[in-house]
Amino acid sequence: MTHPSSDARRVQRVRHEIKRRELQVARVARISPHFQRITFAGEALADFISASFDDHIKLILPDGSDAPPMRDYTTTRSASRTAVKRTLSLSPR
Repeated sequence: MTHPSSDARRVQRVRHEIKRRELQVARVARISPHFQRITFAGEALADFISASFDDHIKLILPDGSDAPPMRDYTTTRSASRTAVKRTLSLSPR
């Protein structure tokens, strides 16, 4: 019986270029009283790469201050590499 090498199963961290993208809210769906799914759309997502289960985006909500609120979220995977939509599932605070 052979065992896969531990190197073959090792998770490698890949750093992608940080890129600011302006997007529009395409859809909001309330899944439960404390959970909603938001779909963002925009051509700026055409080159967005998400190859791993733990890839994330940082959502920046402009509020007119010098330090707007920022939160990290994991996105759902897209069926198409050229998709211009991303969906976030989150619990409102």
